[in-house]
Amino acid sequence: MSGVDWMRDLRGARVGAVLAVAAAVGFLVWILFIHDSGNESTSHGAKSQGPVAASPDDLAAAADKAGHPVYWAGPQDHTTLELTITKDGRSYVRYLPPAVDIADPQPKYLTIGTYPFKRAYHALKVQSQKPGEVVEHTSDGGLVVSNQSSPTSVYIGYRNQDVQIEVFDPDPRRALSLATSGDVQPAG
Repeated sequence: MSGVDWMRDLRGARVGAVLAVAAAVGFLVWILFIHDSGNESTSHGAKSQGPVAASPDDLAAAADKAGHPVYWAGPQDHTTLELTITKDGRSYVRYLPPAVDIADPQPKYLTIGTYPFKRAYHALKVQSQKPGEVVEHTSDGGLVVSNQSSPTSVYIGYRNQDVQIEVFDPDPRRALSLATSGDVQPAG
């Protein structure tokens, strides 16, 4: 390899490293300021709960504890619903397959998170303009955003709603499909 080729390869590696660092910084900004911002919370003093096994009726009733609608992906065959509500009002509905215990620590199951967040739609709109973001819409006008570096988490925001919804699935295609399908709705 000539000195020129070696230098060209080194420059290419540097460009790749800069892009990787930029993607990591973008992801950190997303996590710290968009996805889970305590400063933007609209729910104060929510009663924490769970994780507990839950029925669809339990999910509908949980909105009072969370201080906002609790979103889910509807019934899924051969799963047990697990509900967690945190003190800051975040809710998580996990779909556990047979033989998986409630509170299983493995983060490998379909999970719908609902997070209190003022102007969530606007925040997602701003985030959607950044490099690496994948933008879709729900059939009822929701904005759907995911990041190419973490495609297993897809976020939904609706105009005039102060919640952000996360659809997590270990299969990125399923996460995006569920988020855009219209199946992710408030329980009840």
